Amino acid sequence: DLVAENGLTVQDRAPMTPVVKLVFGADYDKTRLTEYAAVLSHAHRSGIERGGLTRFLRQAEGGLKGVVQAERRLRREEAGKPAEAADGPREALARKLREMEPRGFGDIAPEGSEFGLVMIRRLESGEIVVLGEVPDDVSLVERAARRLLG
Repeated sequence: DLVAENGLTVQDRAPMTPVVKLVFGADYDKTRLTEYAAVLSHAHRSGIERGGLTRFLRQAEGGLKGVVQAERRLRREEAGKPAEAADGPREALARKLREMEPRGFGDIAPEGSEFGLVMIRRLESGEIVVLGEVPDDVSLVERAARRLLG
């Protein structure tokens, strides 16, 4: 058994960790090992076919990090722990966004990439205000574009 030959053990709570350690090495960054193992577990749970992981990650909401969060949420639910409902950003981040001065589209620099993202805020009054542009983040633009295009 390849796992045992390399001094690794399979644990019920993290069955994919040895696979990731075989690929990246047992001394690889522990956070990354845990995340990659969670992605493999989620792919297995979701029935992703061999060779389909890249497409799955590209289409998943939030990409790799989103899949990690989804797997962790499912594990919490399976353990009988309450899963947090993500109806918005974390409170500390939301508070900072609420403190930002609203801007207009005219405040966005005309120079820059062809495609960019603009963050808005919906006020209780029903008004929509611009908070600003998120510049130079191609992967974020691509994820948003995939969501927009369906």
